[in-house]
Amino acid sequence: MAKYEFDQDNMTYVSASKGFRIGGENSPVTGPCANDELALGLPVGAPLPYYSDSLWSYELGAKDLWHDRNAATRVAAYYIDWRNVQQTLLLPACGIPVLLNAGAARSFGAEGELAMRVTPRLQVDAGLGYEDAEITGANTLPNGRVLGFPVGTPLSGVPTWTASLRTEYSAVTAIGEILVRGEYSFVGSSLSLANGGAGLRRGAYSLVNLRGGLHLGRWTTTLLIENLFNKAANYGDVVTAAGLVPGQTRLVVAQPRTVGLEVQWGLDSY
Repeated sequence: MAKYEFDQDNMTYVSASKGFRIGGENSPVTGPCANDELALGLPVGAPLPYYSDSLWSYELGAKDLWHDRNAATRVAAYYIDWRNVQQTLLLPACGIPVLLNAGAARSFGAEGELAMRVTPRLQVDAGLGYEDAEITGANTLPNGRVLGFPVGTPLSGVPTWTASLRTEYSAVTAIGEILVRGEYSFVGSSLSLANGGAGLRRGAYSLVNLRGGLHLGRWTTTLLIENLFNKAANYGDVVTAAGLVPGQTRLVVAQPRTVGLEVQWGLDSY
């Protein structure tokens, strides 16, 4: 990583890093599911190995302070080159998941963050992200079949757009110090390849959380509302170890609207 500071409030950086995951093997597939391995041209009755995958990540960014350091920004652009990708694939008939190396992928995108103290009592934080990620290479088995998903398929579970907004306001009143906080997050749609088939489209979702509190002496009482609009957001698909019908949906969803009251003692201030 290299960086350059223009002054105390402005700097830019560039980085390149490499990462990898170790390989391993899947348990032997026997019984009726062995026909799936035959159809894919894989060895039957023996452990199925998968090998180490690796990636190079490149990033260029800048960090700056503005308006007498009452605002801070960070922007970055990145590119990721991923080789020998370890992918969880479902055997076509049995639906048993196996981890195999299935080609290459690339990802590029950009992100930005803003933190601003609008007034001594009002803080605003915002973020925006964009990512384009897809499979760029696929392994072909001895029988001519493509292992995994075709070139050009989006990477599983990667949304194109994400965004967040957080505002916080505090004030001193006759009954104590109050704090009000609102949080908004957006995750764009994505394609899930976890359950085989042509993939399942995961819809975009937005979540809103609210929190309000009163601090008096060493006591703090807080009312919170999580998932204000009770969105059934799909966080992702679950791959079962026991097998499933390819294309069948198994989802992890957001916790429904939750209202809570917290009472704490011992805090000097927020």
